Amino acid sequence: MVARREAERQRRGNAQHAGAEIEPYLAVFREALNRNCESDRFSDLAVGYQWCGAFVYYCCLQAGFRFSPKPAPGYRYTLAAVPAWHYWAVAEGFFHPTSVAAPEAGDIALFNHVATGEPLDHMGVVIEVQPDFVLCAEGNHENRTGLFERPHSCVAGYVRLPEPREWTIASVPGTSEPGCDLVRQWLREYNWAVNPEFMRELQQPGHQARPLVLLACVGSEVAGGILAETQLAWLRISIMAVNPAWRSRGIGAALLAEAEQQAVARGCRHAYVDTMEYQGPRFYQAHGFEIAGQIPDWDSRGHAKLHFTKRLAGSIS
Repeated sequence: MVARREAERQRRGNAQHAGAEIEPYLAVFREALNRNCESDRFSDLAVGYQWCGAFVYYCCLQAGFRFSPKPAPGYRYTLAAVPAWHYWAVAEGFFHPTSVAAPEAGDIALFNHVATGEPLDHMGVVIEVQPDFVLCAEGNHENRTGLFERPHSCVAGYVRLPEPREWTIASVPGTSEPGCDLVRQWLREYNWAVNPEFMRELQQPGHQARPLVLLACVGSEVAGGILAETQLAWLRISIMAVNPAWRSRGIGAALLAEAEQQAVARGCRHAYVDTMEYQGPRFYQAHGFEIAGQIPDWDSRGHAKLHFTKRLAGSIS
């Protein structure tokens, strides 16, 4: 284990908690500490700091873990401070109090009243678990690395990091990029596995989505329209709009009624539409649609998107 190897090196800091022996540990936080205190003070290698957190973070990096020196941006301190590990691990859900979880080798132990007599004042990596103590690899115990036995009573809890990721995430220009077809394939395969009856039905002739597009015209002028589609039991309305010059004359109601009638003729039993709260919610409610759900602040300007459904009149139950 990386932590055992580093602990057994018996490296020591100087009187300033700095020095060449422990600089590999201190280096992991110098830039982050500079940013945190808005200075370049920690660029001076003669400047040290309490480094038990740096030792653990260094061991994590060597073991393949990758996370920011300050993973909780809203918290004041970097992971050079033991309380920052506690804050971050609690927020992310991988802190385990001693009252609810037994320690395991590889856990990061957070200690109370070990170094300064304060809560969360020291930390180390669990190497072995014994009935009366945990053996931990630590840095900065008496300004040196080593293996130390800690009674369970001094442990506040354990940070159990998720396994290091073996994958990366990258942005691609669009859905035609290589790999996107695989994503679609995996979803299809999953759907076939969990809902084969529905997937078979979609494959049958006549069960694909069919456009249902209506235009209302006054002479050669288009006064309004509805863009929708039907599939299986559902009419899905994408867009309906009326020329401002022809509003409040019943065109929208007529378009909706005709779309519903044609959808019923195709075997639909339900209709669905979504609309912004400043668009047509009152119109759809006036024509029998009921709110099925809403998403607040959809436009990031405080306006909700409303989702409506309706049981179509004349449909076969």
